[in-house]
Amino acid sequence: MRLLASIIMLSGAYAASPAVAGLEICNDTGQDQSVAIGHMVDGTWTSEGWWNIDAGDCAEPVSGDLQNRYYYYRAETTDGQVMGDGSSFCITDDVFTIEGQDGCAERGFDSAGFSQIDTGPTAKEFTLTLAAQNADAIGKRKSIGGTKAETPEPAPVAQDMTSGFQQGSLGEPFTQSAKFQSCGSFDGARYCAFHADGWKWFAYYGGGTPDGFLDQISRLAPGADVEIAGDIVNMGDISVEVALSRVTVQSGASAYGAEFETIQGAWVSNDDPNYRLTVMGSELIETYPGSPDEQSFWRFQNNCDSGVGGSELVIIKTYPETQDSDCFIVVTLTPGQLDLIFVPRGNMLSFRRP
Repeated sequence: MRLLASIIMLSGAYAASPAVAGLEICNDTGQDQSVAIGHMVDGTWTSEGWWNIDAGDCAEPVSGDLQNRYYYYRAETTDGQVMGDGSSFCITDDVFTIEGQDGCAERGFDSAGFSQIDTGPTAKEFTLTLAAQNADAIGKRKSIGGTKAETPEPAPVAQDMTSGFQQGSLGEPFTQSAKFQSCGSFDGARYCAFHADGWKWFAYYGGGTPDGFLDQISRLAPGADVEIAGDIVNMGDISVEVALSRVTVQSGASAYGAEFETIQGAWVSNDDPNYRLTVMGSELIETYPGSPDEQSFWRFQNNCDSGVGGSELVIIKTYPETQDSDCFIVVTLTPGQLDLIFVPRGNMLSFRRP
């Protein structure tokens, strides 16, 4: 548990307020919790902590009307119990505010798992209650009209979200099925990113796509299946820069949606605890002490490109620098265990949660 937060409190109060204003987190676990959050701030994913929340009390990490639909949280206790899985953010033991999700180790931070909070498409206030014995957290939101819902509703299907950008005015027109990754910033450039066919597709603020449209995209859930259309502005060795005219969220169940959610977060090798994987959306970071972190892109499909693996679930891992790919047959994928067979060698790779 992050004890420093018991001395230096951030903006949240420890007692539940009569009227929720923003994001409130209440502790019904029977144990004291230290909580950190991840959220979009001015177009950049930002992590903040820690709020110490005594059993039975509440804190308010985000005040005022909610500006985002999706927030993320991590809760820790003194005996090592953790709530947080699915998405990764940077953290430290001390009170912190950290911009960006990438390169945590290189910047002197730890990378840790966070769970998603879906506040709904119109919520201005939301209360998350941490349930006892690491049970699922319970959420209540208040929409613009003041109607309360006991549990978050599924995201609405967005048909043809159009930006107003005239396709064909900046480059070669395209239409592409993809997965939404995230919106963020790098070296001062803000963007929203997608993954498709082993490439990373970037739509930059000030790069043709209206900024307000990118703000709208930032509210999508990471991993959402979408169809994007617009112009290809530039192609690099590992990425495509585009201006977007349309983003359509695919209706119905997402292909491999449950598996995609299950594999997110941190994993450690059962054979060598120094070897770790971190899955963030459609990106994979491999870490081994003494070696630079290796980042690759990945996707699920029903067989290797060579046909090996039959109709079994496989992971295709693409190396951005070369566009070379490896194939792994998924033997076991549960919230706590991941077993893969590396094709064509046939050796088993086994991982667990840290």
